[in-house]
Amino acid sequence: MQHAEVKAFFDENTFTVTYVVADTNSGKAAVIDPVLDYEQSSGRTTTTSADAVLAWIDERGLDIE
Repeated sequence: MQHAEVKAFFDENTFTVTYVVADTNSGKAAVIDPVLDYEQSSGRTTTTSADAVLAWIDERGLDIE
């Protein structure tokens, strides 16, 4: 029996949600709708939100497919 885990990461600056869907039996996962952080005043992007998603994936030992 497969078991899926879905984790949502809300990005307040862009008002978007990135999802990680993981098959906890196989350890495989997919990232849906990742976001870059964007600061309008400077026009710069950062990976702070993406880094949080990757840290969560690493903590669980998941493999992105």
